[in-house]
Amino acid sequence: MTIIEPGYFRTDPLDIEDYAEGARQRREFLDNRNHQQLGDPAKLGVALVKLAGGDKPQLRYTAGSDALERLLEKFGSMRAEADAWRGLTPSTDGVA
Repeated sequence: MTIIEPGYFRTDPLDIEDYAEGARQRREFLDNRNHQQLGDPAKLGVALVKLAGGDKPQLRYTAGSDALERLLEKFGSMRAEADAWRGLTPSTDGVA
């Protein structure tokens, strides 16, 4: 099993009627990006087939450079939080 964590792909999310309410809420952000997303769905398909055919697929696959950038930012934020609480964290360990 592989968890796919995609960035924004050109899949016309604002054109799908079932997503109208959610799209309305995000419209300001997405209006300038619709049909211009960096991700190419056909290329994602090729990558997914390659992942599925591997002997040992990775647990997570980040699809798209925009998703990778967000992931790296998240890692940085998580690292900063862990460092900030480094002194308190081991205080919960039991006595061996």
